[in-house]
Amino acid sequence: WAKLRWLKDEVPQLYERVRFVCTIADWIALRLTGILKIERSSAIESGLVDIGSNNLTRDLAKVSGVTETDALSTVDPGSIIGHVSSVASNEVGVPPGTPVVVAGPDTQVALLALGASEPGHSGVTAGWTGTVQRVTPNLIRISDSNKCLWAGRHALVGRNVIEANTGIMGGGFD
Repeated sequence: WAKLRWLKDEVPQLYERVRFVCTIADWIALRLTGILKIERSSAIESGLVDIGSNNLTRDLAKVSGVTETDALSTVDPGSIIGHVSSVASNEVGVPPGTPVVVAGPDTQVALLALGASEPGHSGVTAGWTGTVQRVTPNLIRISDSNKCLWAGRHALVGRNVIEANTGIMGGGFD
């Protein structure tokens, strides 16, 4: 939302063309299928969906001047949202009709790859940053004045995560 607000203030002629706000993964799925769906767990991490209600964040949308949020709907990670269109097939070389599945945020999907899918399981992923996540059965409200922890939704429906990020790892290595 902050980037969108910056766009509105600094490049208003481009901002005037904005109709919907989504994550890059949702945009890619849109380009492949012609269907815009907002994947829930990534949208929560991006501030597009409220973590408590799982509804689109209308207050931030209003601040940014986006008025068409009601037209968007959310889907769970792992959902097939559509199939590769003929136009997209010609552009990217994927056969038309191929199912397009939305996945979820990288660290939550990495938890699945690590086998961290049940409450109490933890996983550490090290890429650009280092992330430590623990799977929880319920959403944990965090009162962390140091802002060291955050809550999120796991890629599996009905599960949540609590996360700490160690900061730049791969970037420091670079």
